[in-house]
Amino acid sequence: MAEAGSADEAVSALRVLRDGSRSTAFAGWRARVTDTLRPEAKALAALIPHRGPGVDLRTLTGAAPTIEGSVEALLSTPNERFRHELHHLLLPPAAPLRAGLASGERDAVRALADAVSATYEALVRPEQHVLRRHLATVRATYAATLLDAGVEGLLSGLCPPMIRWCPPFLELRYPRGGDIALRGRGLLIVPTVLGMPECTLLSDPLDPTAPVTLTVPTVLDLSGALRLWAGASGQPSAPLNALLGRTRAQALRMAADGCSTAELARRLAVTPAAAGREAAVLRGADLIRTRQQGNSAHHTLTDLGARLLAGGTSDAEADVDVDADADGAGGAQHRPW
Repeated sequence: MAEAGSADEAVSALRVLRDGSRSTAFAGWRARVTDTLRPEAKALAALIPHRGPGVDLRTLTGAAPTIEGSVEALLSTPNERFRHELHHLLLPPAAPLRAGLASGERDAVRALADAVSATYEALVRPEQHVLRRHLATVRATYAATLLDAGVEGLLSGLCPPMIRWCPPFLELRYPRGGDIALRGRGLLIVPTVLGMPECTLLSDPLDPTAPVTLTVPTVLDLSGALRLWAGASGQPSAPLNALLGRTRAQALRMAADGCSTAELARRLAVTPAAAGREAAVLRGADLIRTRQQGNSAHHTLTDLGARLLAGGTSDAEADVDVDADADGAGGAQHRPW
């Protein structure tokens, strides 16, 4: 299990920004970042076709955790790697930067590096703390599953709409058919928020011993996106305070991250009994759900609670988004196997 590199996050974010099928689920993010994208980013967009694979920056730059490290790795990428990476892209020969990158022109490589940096700063950096916190939680969940249920348990529950474990095969919904034999290379699992609404497989054509990378989207629908952005807000809005009361509104926000009754009491500076009463009211209104974990109660948001906290997206909007996904780019995840 690993993190997505910063350059890879930039490419994923650019795809989501351009992908209308996810507009409702990511509407708040799109509204915040659309006007911040600088002209330099066009060079990267030109290397991401509307259909087919785009430039694989993870293979070119590795999984550098900072955008500065990604840019440095990109600037030192050998010409042979650029030629291999560009060869399979469904781009016209005259596509911007293609010829320059393939021949190793430093100006072209610098233009791509500037585009990657500009894209990251506009689309990812403002949400970085939210994304990193969410993905850290996902990876911790994967690790706990691995310890409790082993490799087969992890693979069985990895992403049921798109992945299923049929020993000894891991079957994926994927635009192209075929089999990949790992032959001891291993599989690197990378959870992602701003990925396309499908899994992706990446391999290094110049290193047949390198692990195959499987990216797994962690936000698959409107309710998942609402929970993510709801958990990102620092404090409930004034209208929500007025509707629920300041203490109860704050308790609702804490449930976006998941918390126990004891944590609620500590962070609200109230007694455990008072925190339990606040949770009971929210649960009675179908804004949170509660499950027992040993001797403690753990609270999380319901879909209704996520919508309320995120600003009140209507049920009609949610239905339209799901239907659009079913017929569009994300439709595969809704169809039976």
